[in-house]
Amino acid sequence: MGGIPSIPTDPSRKVEVIGAGFSRTGTVTFALAMEKLLDGPVMHGGTQMLGREDAYARKLEEAYRVRHDKAKLMTALRELTTGFVAVCDVPSTQFITELADLYPDAKIIYVTRDPEKWWKSVEGLVSKVTPAWLYILLWPIPGRRWFPYIVAHMSARDYAGDIRTWCVPRSLIPPMPTIFFSTPTPETADTVSVFVELMARHIEYVQPSVSNKEQLFFLDTKDYGWEPLCKILDKPIPNALFPRANDTEATEKVQKKVFLTALAVWLGIFAMAGGSAWWTWMFLKKDTLV
Repeated sequence: MGGIPSIPTDPSRKVEVIGAGFSRTGTVTFALAMEKLLDGPVMHGGTQMLGREDAYARKLEEAYRVRHDKAKLMTALRELTTGFVAVCDVPSTQFITELADLYPDAKIIYVTRDPEKWWKSVEGLVSKVTPAWLYILLWPIPGRRWFPYIVAHMSARDYAGDIRTWCVPRSLIPPMPTIFFSTPTPETADTVSVFVELMARHIEYVQPSVSNKEQLFFLDTKDYGWEPLCKILDKPIPNALFPRANDTEATEKVQKKVFLTALAVWLGIFAMAGGSAWWTWMFLKKDTLV
């Protein structure tokens, strides 16, 4: 974790915890805590999207592409989560119902955060993951090339009517691209009100997804710590400091690494193309002189 994706090595391990909270609700901290308490790898979606091999990233995109075919979606989610002991962050938060069906014994922990603070945290992120040029920038990078396609699926309009819709119209909040849950009404034009509604609708989606309400737990980021998590999981409190990762810093670090890697690859491509063109020109020039 912390920019490095966890990779499962034991396919017999099952998902024991499903993190249902939005991105930027301490999901990196949540993942690190689950790795410690459950002694196994955690699928933190954002880290997996930008850090795994091409086949895995493509499978993430496939899960969205086949979302209207329940059988294919369940197969994709099973393959994506096999060997992990917990999942959190997108895309898991958009498939709580399916994951709860796949892992009926798993506990669902919904982490909440003050909507205004959450909005301030997420506002800068969305403008960096939705520009059209991202398709071109990441095209030659295995694994990461699928990231803009996944983001596009998140904002797909064909979720209309589904409580999981990730659509916030640009006309409603001009600075923000359309990638988050639900379509708030025009009456909620105030930014904070919009995201209060977004979180409320997400809770409306999550609660019916859990047939056994005794497996659903709510926790606020301000209450993060070993004690509440250990109480939920019935685990002893570790003799270690609670991991308090900064989602914003972790994301910016990964974004910088991705950008520099893509830039280096494109410079290499242009250098090779330029070198090939020069040698071709020299060969033709020599041939003409002869």
